[in-house]
Amino acid sequence: MKYELLFALANKGILLSTSFFIILILIVGIGFGQIGESSEKTLLAIIWIAISLSSLLSIKTMFQEDFDDGTLGTMTSEDLSADGGPVWVAGTSEDATSQYWSPPENGSFAFYNDDFHEYNYSYTDARLTSAAIDVSALGESAVAGLSLVGDLYFTQPSGPCDGGGTYAEELDLMVSVDGGDWESKGLINSTAGWETIELPLGLPGTATSVKVGLRYSDCGGNWGYGVAVDDFSVMVPPALDLGGYNLYK
Repeated sequence: MKYELLFALANKGILLSTSFFIILILIVGIGFGQIGESSEKTLLAIIWIAISLSSLLSIKTMFQEDFDDGTLGTMTSEDLSADGGPVWVAGTSEDATSQYWSPPENGSFAFYNDDFHEYNYSYTDARLTSAAIDVSALGESAVAGLSLVGDLYFTQPSGPCDGGGTYAEELDLMVSVDGGDWESKGLINSTAGWETIELPLGLPGTATSVKVGLRYSDCGGNWGYGVAVDDFSVMVPPALDLGGYNLYK
């Protein structure tokens, strides 16, 4: 309960969400009173739905990019290899598909297709990076609760680098706080297909700005597969059961 209260206060959405909840309950109460057939189970279900909907109103989204215009939008991509190489781009499933890697349809999204480039470059090390995100208006608890939320396609058939697979590859969650050096927040687990992920950024509560990045590597020169991401958002999510989410290692 303490987290939920801090979250709502930090997002300044508590008045909107609470008002929505109260109005909905009043309307439902009047309706049930008029027909005179109230059901305890039905009322409880409606209350829980109202709570869920009101919590969505108070979610604070600090950054969002959906790639719907076919470009990286406000995001950028950088080649981190010494010899130079390709970077992340945006497109559709048709644009991203190659012989051994083909992400399913998901509208327009950002992707890196290592399979397409084969051995044309010595190795792949490319980062997709958000613009600097101003979080100075948030309270410390909200800053510490910021997460990367979005859709990810990263099947990783040969596993991570330390597994020794012939086509091993890795995806690393990176952050740069207040203009400082980039630091890893851990490797991201593979997915079975397109999956919604929630990755806590682990920021200090005193941070005033942050950049968030996804760093894709083919482990120093493997012929990897690829990665795709859509609806890239940095937000303070409501308290959720994280058991169904793809958390970083």
